[in-house]
Amino acid sequence: MSNIDSVMPLIRHYYESNCSGGSLHIVLDDGNTGIDHVIFCLGYAKENNDKEGERLSSTLMAMSETEREEIYARYEEYYLGVNAEERYRP
Repeated sequence: MSNIDSVMPLIRHYYESNCSGGSLHIVLDDGNTGIDHVIFCLGYAKENNDKEGERLSSTLMAMSETEREEIYARYEEYYLGVNAEERYRP
């Protein structure tokens, strides 16, 4: 299982109680995948006592920007809970 595949369930779980991406909104919803954005989200999560957001930010920090970009490309999987390929299949 890839890093991306292993983090997708964590993001889906986070969205169950943070429908707009919570402390990670700028990364998960807006696609700002640079490390500086993830670091900002970690700080924001800490300020707001968002422990799950802290863990998820730390996980994303350990990934490459390319991996974070791929996660954002799969946005519908964690936001809607569906695979985009399945959703748009004729």
